[in-house]
Amino acid sequence: MQEIGNLNKLTGSEVLLLVAEGDGILHTYASARFKPLVMQSEGRALIQSCMGA
Repeated sequence: MQEIGNLNKLTGSEVLLLVAEGDGILHTYASARFKPLVMQSEGRALIQSCMGA
């Protein structure tokens, strides 16, 4: 995750990283533009629907 944060800071790119564990635990990193996708309930619901949950 730290490397993704560095990529965001060094290049100014917008990044979204989702890591889903086998037991359904989701880890995320999101730059400012994608932060609402992982922080707001609508975004979390979209992610869950894409994962088949």
